[in-house]
Amino acid sequence: MRSSFPIRQDGVVHLDFIEHHPSAGHAFGWRPFGDGRDPDPNFNASWWTQRNFPPTSRLLSVEADGGEVARIEIDRDPRRTPYQVPVLSPVREIHYIEVSRTRLDAGIGTAIVNWLISEFSDARLIASSNSAVGFWSSLPGWERFDRPEGLPPDWVVFVSPR
Repeated sequence: MRSSFPIRQDGVVHLDFIEHHPSAGHAFGWRPFGDGRDPDPNFNASWWTQRNFPPTSRLLSVEADGGEVARIEIDRDPRRTPYQVPVLSPVREIHYIEVSRTRLDAGIGTAIVNWLISEFSDARLIASSNSAVGFWSSLPGWERFDRPEGLPPDWVVFVSPR
């Protein structure tokens, strides 16, 4: 799937979203981003190569100009709402969005979130963070919930616009 998003005011970047699927018989234990022996230094290895992914995860690589610029893990199970926030529709939880260290501050994270909102238009998106609160706070229309039940005190939950 190929999508184009304006990046800032100085141009357009073409983002390719590549979905990873486990091979037959590997509901748990599949690692599409590598086994951790030679992880890409531009991404957090503990998120992508040093853990197993549950079968409800939807994993995507995002490429631009022939190289990987971001990774996404989103929970596809709309029945699972882990935090006490008022959501009245199906939910998808964004576990991780990570933009390559080489492409930070280029607008790619915002473009990815906009794509996720359109891709999952049947559901509200939930994201929790303790390190990217500034990014999530900058997104228009996202509701912020401080100290939701079930998370450490320094974590914040954000819910996408209706």
